[in-house]
Amino acid sequence: MLNLCLVIFNCSTREQLLKCIQSCTNDEQEKLRKNTSLSGYICKDKLEEFRLVKECMGNQGDIDSVNNCSNKCGHPLDATIQLDSSPFAPVNPFAITDSTTQICRTIECTIKCSIVESNKICAGSGYLFRDIGFKQVLEASQQLQNDALNSSSSTQQLTKTYLESLPQQCTYIINPTNYNMVLTFLSFL
Repeated sequence: MLNLCLVIFNCSTREQLLKCIQSCTNDEQEKLRKNTSLSGYICKDKLEEFRLVKECMGNQGDIDSVNNCSNKCGHPLDATIQLDSSPFAPVNPFAITDSTTQICRTIECTIKCSIVESNKICAGSGYLFRDIGFKQVLEASQQLQNDALNSSSSTQQLTKTYLESLPQQCTYIINPTNYNMVLTFLSFL
């Protein structure tokens, strides 16, 4: 519930930020847009859905379907469900581990379970969760493609190594088509 309140609050802060950046250079404005594109998506396209989910969740008590699903799926308690390639994401180019396949399986399980369970609590809330995850996947995929084309040979090599070593179970994290395929079964529930 707190996260939903923060999203709505941050959207009003984002509007103030957008007014403020008018005095910045074009390069600074572009960099800020890239760094805030997810919040732009949420605040422009999904804010009303967040408001509806917040209202519904406020009437449901303290139910945390994502953490419940994480526990059911065996996702580590100290890990986050983050679908991009940032240093904090469980699967990222700087932290390739032998357990990556298992992490990807637990994330996939958690996402599927969270969508279904959230929709049971508040209609549409699971689909909102899915859509935000998909936006993260799109951005991560674009970043990896940009890095693969980057003129820096070390970045190119790192990206190539990452993509080549990524287990099949994890490709949904960087490939939007695979993300949709992973979640296709949900449209039948």
